[in-house]
Amino acid sequence: ILMLSLFQSSLTPRSTFSHSTDNSLRAVSQSTHSPFNITDNANFSEMGWPGSGTEEDPYVIEDILIEDNDYCAYIANTTAYFEIRNSIFRGNGSTEGVIIHNVTHAGIIECSIQDCNIGLGLYSVNFSAVRACDIGQCNRGIDGFLLKGCKITDI
Repeated sequence: ILMLSLFQSSLTPRSTFSHSTDNSLRAVSQSTHSPFNITDNANFSEMGWPGSGTEEDPYVIEDILIEDNDYCAYIANTTAYFEIRNSIFRGNGSTEGVIIHNVTHAGIIECSIQDCNIGLGLYSVNFSAVRACDIGQCNRGIDGFLLKGCKITDI
């Protein structure tokens, strides 16, 4: 069993910037979105996220801003390929940021997660990646267990 708990201080509080692929900051433009809950593969297309869920054409959740007092995003029980990109998730200090549970093939790329209890929760996650994310002012920046074939880089 792999137990993971990384703590990070505030790096860029309430930032509206994201890392580009060359690790420089670039401005991004998000549209406000309500918190969402995905509990099976069909929910991606039902919610209107583009893509087909394959490795070549993952579902894409992109350029959104979610600010909430409960949770921002919860994705569970999926095997479809999906990516959350260039998005901002903000809480009030006790909010759960992005929670990924019992999922295979997730990608969290160039996102900012701020002011949450758990910024990014990865529980029973397989063959997934977290890259170039800014996670700060959270009680637990990244929290997780039972990770298989996952990569976390440029945090």
